[in-house]
Amino acid sequence: MQALLRLMGGAIVIVGLLAQPSATQAQARPDDEVTAGFKGTVGLGLVGAELGAVIPAIIGLEATWAYLVFPAVGAAGGAVAGYFLLDDPNRVEASVIALTAGMALIIPALVTTLALTAYSPGDDAQDNAGSVVRLSPSDRRRAQRARAAQRKASAGAGLLRLSEGELALSAPGLALVPGPRAISGMSMALVSGHF
Repeated sequence: MQALLRLMGGAIVIVGLLAQPSATQAQARPDDEVTAGFKGTVGLGLVGAELGAVIPAIIGLEATWAYLVFPAVGAAGGAVAGYFLLDDPNRVEASVIALTAGMALIIPALVTTLALTAYSPGDDAQDNAGSVVRLSPSDRRRAQRARAAQRKASAGAGLLRLSEGELALSAPGLALVPGPRAISGMSMALVSGHF
């Protein structure tokens, strides 16, 4: 989680440094005055919406309303802050940086939110009393790997293995077949399955 926050902070700093005008750029003519417009409002609105989606995912909220309300509140708060901090005082460079950062972080914020809230049908387990127990992400992954190994083992030793509607390709099972010298040899399973 801290690595993600550091990465996002680093991205904002890099975008800010790249957005700074260099000394070699031509100076604007006096009649070509650039204004902040609504760049700060939109930029900080986007950042607020992104934070409103990522923070509940990091905390672990699972309620649908949280992913509707918090991004909307974050967007409104960011837009108000952007207007009064950047657009109204006409801070052009800062408003462009805010807009650039807001647009650049849309995809990482969506991917992070979706990754942290991904549902797996095996997320819930039942204890001995029959009540549902929430598993931690590491326990979920461990349980998923164990279920996959069980499915693979129950399908047999064939090159093509069919189990629970899934077709898998694996190393075929080899066996020595005992018998008279003329009949003995090696056996290889090509297809196996559990139906």
